[in-house]
Amino acid sequence: MIDQVLRWKTLVEEHRYNFPLGLIVTPTRELAFQIGLEAKKICQYLGIRTKTITGGKTKKIMLDPPVEKVDIVVSSFGVISKLTTTNIYKLNMVRHLVLDEADALFHETFEDQLKVFLKRMPLGFTQNVDDTKLPTTAQFTLASATMPSRMTEVLENVINVQSLKHVTSDKLHHVLVPQKFIRLGQDDKPTELLKYIKPKVANKEQVIIFTNNNSTCNWVSMFLNNSNIPTLALNGDMQLYDRQNQYANFKSGKCQVLCTTNAGSRGLDTVTVRHVLNYEFPNATADYIHRCGRTGRVGSIKNCRVDNFVSTSNEIAVVQKIERAIRKMKPIPIFDIRDVQNEDDYNEPFKPLGNERQEEFSIPY
Repeated sequence: MIDQVLRWKTLVEEHRYNFPLGLIVTPTRELAFQIGLEAKKICQYLGIRTKTITGGKTKKIMLDPPVEKVDIVVSSFGVISKLTTTNIYKLNMVRHLVLDEADALFHETFEDQLKVFLKRMPLGFTQNVDDTKLPTTAQFTLASATMPSRMTEVLENVINVQSLKHVTSDKLHHVLVPQKFIRLGQDDKPTELLKYIKPKVANKEQVIIFTNNNSTCNWVSMFLNNSNIPTLALNGDMQLYDRQNQYANFKSGKCQVLCTTNAGSRGLDTVTVRHVLNYEFPNATADYIHRCGRTGRVGSIKNCRVDNFVSTSNEIAVVQKIERAIRKMKPIPIFDIRDVQNEDDYNEPFKPLGNERQEEFSIPY
């Protein structure tokens, strides 16, 4: 995108206020903020003007809209959708659109709004070959560790779906990180959490704890802090400023433990994290893959691992499907246990987990 924008901006420089040429859209404010920082670092000496827009101040922006020349906008979906609906930012000159963490943006809660948003840009696969003119249509890039199963359904009236080219890395979902699945009752979780976390904090090893909802995230954070284990919380109940501060304090190493929901599972740069604990096991395997991806990253420290507390029948069912996929040397199936009935071959009879309290094996993700 940067190389493209360098060429395009010389063609349409005059009177281009609030008309970006490149647009990167994310599902969360934290991810938009992080990408925006990196974009600014790269572009500041290239003469490319970047702008990062996140929610929380939308009304203020609408009351006093900026008027500025901008080349690349990085934004979370909700705010850019509102600001383009009100015509504060215009999208008819966008020539490269990137949806990062696309599977989250294609969730059915965003679907109708996303369709309207995409139709504001001239997306297409045909291009003029004259380098002295701006391309006639915009390039469309979807980036994610897991691609949405609903992609065709959402895009069929927006673009020619057959024109999409799929680019997949050789080792997608095949990074080997030891993963332990610990069977225990719900009432045992707090005690086991303390046993799990204390030695890691003593060794100054960073840990991310995942829960499935904001209330549990807040409770776990409070419980650990009351147990003299400094813990930061990051979830959707918090204001943007507080969330950014919490993540910055964790990333800088001021605190070793971060408790979060799926809000902290996608895209964030966490190369210093050695341990991931799923205090609550996710219902969707896509969420599990993204949570696992917070450790064992390129440039990470060694001896990373993922641990999982497994309690409910739904959680056990997801673990069994993951283990079955690995034993059959198949990719981890993308599904939500709440939606799956008997429609796939992973539902054939499976030997239950044994009487052992813990079961550990390494799986690729």
